[in-house]
Amino acid sequence: MKKPRRPWSSDDLATLVRMREVERCRWSDIDRTLNRSDGGACGKYASLRREELPRHPAEAGGRVEVSTAQEIDRSARKQAAMRRDLTGEVFGDPPPGYSALDKRSEATS
Repeated sequence: MKKPRRPWSSDDLATLVRMREVERCRWSDIDRTLNRSDGGACGKYASLRREELPRHPAEAGGRVEVSTAQEIDRSARKQAAMRRDLTGEVFGDPPPGYSALDKRSEATS
């Protein structure tokens, strides 16, 4: 039977963290103690831990700084890709002046 949804209180969160990290209880025991549905405590614990992870700079709100050298390299790669002939384009040959090893970084720019 599915239990009704109710918000997590600060006491519930403290009990959840204490039971999991200090007492090393199983998720089913924590669910039963907190009167939560099966897997509810595990999901809440995971969401609490996810918030503590450092954010990647490319995520919303972050900024990625591109140096002048990187911008020049990106522009040169694009210019070289425009000089590629039809056969090279169809078969995925690297642009003139670049090797096949450079192809991987070309796809990401």
